[in-house]
Amino acid sequence: MKQLLTLCLGFALLQFNLQAQNTPSLSFQANQVRATINADGRLFSNGAGGQFIPVQAGLAEKTLLRGSGIWVAGIDPAGNLKGAVTLPNQSDFNTGTLEFDGTYSGYPMNDIWTVTCGDVSQHLNDLNDNGVIDQPNPGVLGFPGKGTPYFSQYNALELPISQWSLGGFYDADNNGLYNPGAGDYPAVEVRGCPLTVAPARQSWFVMQDVTSHSTTLAPVSLEIQAQVIAFQPVSTSLLHHTVFVRYKIINLAQDRLDSVHVGLFADFDIGNPNDDFMGTIPDQEIMYGYNGDNQDEGGFDAEIPVMAVKMLRGPLDTLGQDQSLRYMTTVPSISNLQELEYYRLLTGHFVDGSPAPNNGVMYPGNPAVANSNSEITAGNTPGQRVGIASYGPFSLLPGAVNELIVAYFYIHAPGNTPVQNVQKLYDDNSDIQALFDNCFLNISCSAGLSASPDLIPNQFSIFPNPTGQDVTIRSEAVGFSRIELSDLLGRKLHTIQLDQPANTWTLQLPELPAGTYMLQVDGVSKLLSVQR
Repeated sequence: MKQLLTLCLGFALLQFNLQAQNTPSLSFQANQVRATINADGRLFSNGAGGQFIPVQAGLAEKTLLRGSGIWVAGIDPAGNLKGAVTLPNQSDFNTGTLEFDGTYSGYPMNDIWTVTCGDVSQHLNDLNDNGVIDQPNPGVLGFPGKGTPYFSQYNALELPISQWSLGGFYDADNNGLYNPGAGDYPAVEVRGCPLTVAPARQSWFVMQDVTSHSTTLAPVSLEIQAQVIAFQPVSTSLLHHTVFVRYKIINLAQDRLDSVHVGLFADFDIGNPNDDFMGTIPDQEIMYGYNGDNQDEGGFDAEIPVMAVKMLRGPLDTLGQDQSLRYMTTVPSISNLQELEYYRLLTGHFVDGSPAPNNGVMYPGNPAVANSNSEITAGNTPGQRVGIASYGPFSLLPGAVNELIVAYFYIHAPGNTPVQNVQKLYDDNSDIQALFDNCFLNISCSAGLSASPDLIPNQFSIFPNPTGQDVTIRSEAVGFSRIELSDLLGRKLHTIQLDQPANTWTLQLPELPAGTYMLQVDGVSKLLSVQR
């Protein structure tokens, strides 16, 4: 019996090692960040160590995270705990999609598909030249959008049949299928926002928790489509230091899951991982790691960034209402956890079941402020820190589709101490929230694809806004030639191509229902509110 158990354990370890070896990984390089992503959901880890590295003059090329990833857990109708988690060196997810009944589809989808702003620009310029794809772009044509006719030509597998959209895309002909030959292109998919934004770089992969579980948690039957995104700001901005991650979470289980919590972990490694602190900014839904003193031996030395994780959107409850972030706790380690201990951490408790202080939002005070609730004023000893941020509890119904959107970024100013960089985090993170609140518009590749190079968003206006009957577009700079009106799903409602550039144009809206729309002027977007 002992020999049989040893053989079984050996086989399980072999399976895990084979999965780890076969899981695609990618070095995601954008702006001033170099980060490794893995198609089984393990973010910012290459197995041997962390891989979220600032690439900035004056900073050592050391990681700020050992890893990060999504956690989901809840209770089924029979009282069983089910869930799936990722850790720096292992994952309960494997690549691939699921069938509608929650079983594995057989389509491994074992890749990470990456498309750049340059890919999209080249494709659209080629197509707009004569209406024909003369120079096929593999990134755009090989992207796994729903129903694409090109996928198998550029990938060593067939596209799975799915009721879901797979990779998000701009749907030029509004037929629900991804056809680059009609002007479609990969875009950032965010609930309630137009599917028009093509960022500087995006990497997409899909995973499921049915065929692989490295923990003892029972599978849920989740399909998660992940998109890693970076933008290229035109001026100095914190966005140069930022990577966004968007998870589309699809519950294909046959039974509801109650008392569900969804969150993620961030294993902070600020250069030398053994002298760190952690803090939170509750009203901005940020948790962050910073060095426990002014010298990071063997790491960043005296120039030490702060690493921040900002939760931008959590799941919906059964009434369709956005959940607010509930807990942000810190623990020394997430190694060797038992199934119940994962759930305890998601629910604002420590692994032993005792509640985390301050109702599960730990160290919410600014360490730059004397006597605030921070690790410094608590007199803690610096060491390893792992943050757990989570939403819940709520019920996850069969077929429910949710999303979790996160921004990872670092803060640093030359000569600053760690505490001074924490203060800079408090002062300077508004760019990230503002960009998300504006649906990532006016910074995207798509905003410049067909626009005049001299058309600047702040130099044209639309009024009145809100409007009831018509809207006037006025450019204070160069004239514009093309006006497009779309709904927030990216569906074109009205297009005007002017014979010659104009600085003023009035668009009549007599039959448009009340709501929020997207008005593009030579590709530069503004939101338009219609009231009746």
